[in-house]
Amino acid sequence: MRTEIQVASSGLYLGGELVKNWGWVRSTERLAATDMVTNQFSDRADPVGGGFLIGYRFAPWANNVIVSPFASFDFIDAPVNHTFAGGSYLGTTAKFMGTFGVKAGPQLGAGVWLYGIAGVSVLNETLNINFIPVSSSQSAWVAGGTLGVGGAWQPAFLQGYGHPVSLFAEYQHTWWGDANFNTPTASPFFNYNFRRDDDVLKVGFTVDLSPAAAPVATGPRYVKALPAK
Repeated sequence: MRTEIQVASSGLYLGGELVKNWGWVRSTERLAATDMVTNQFSDRADPVGGGFLIGYRFAPWANNVIVSPFASFDFIDAPVNHTFAGGSYLGTTAKFMGTFGVKAGPQLGAGVWLYGIAGVSVLNETLNINFIPVSSSQSAWVAGGTLGVGGAWQPAFLQGYGHPVSLFAEYQHTWWGDANFNTPTASPFFNYNFRRDDDVLKVGFTVDLSPAAAPVATGPRYVKALPAK
């Protein structure tokens, strides 16, 4: 009896993703002259965005463990602000998140791949100090570290187009570095520090650029015996 298993697909892939973001920001206000903390706030928000990714998948140990270096690029409008009575506020608005990392884990039966995620990330955010009637803003880039888990599945109904298509879902958490906005015009006697964390749920798809791998036969093989001479 012979059984067939699908060889783990390898090679370059592209994909798109929908991003649900839960952002936390700790905002600290200090008196510029003495560095004394005068206010500290913690706030959260949960906007939605989207993006794309590129990666390369391969099996370095010739077994079912798949490794995939990847890069993802997500575009969102994710403000996290602390609002005061009267409408004044301070906070940050995330505009772009990029992650460069590795996914690794076992490929199981039925085209299922489970993996962990680790990487380094960059964030572009706008720092906002809006003390009515004067507002100030400043763009900042910060680095961060990302950890997460995910899973991908190749459903049979998407495999008839010559290139394997996978659906995936991932959870990622990123710790960002500090962003500083010192003596803004809207509050010239104070310095502001913003530290942001983001939890992200991603769902999307990938398309392998290599053709689908052919199944290989495993299990015992039966050979017809030759007649005795």
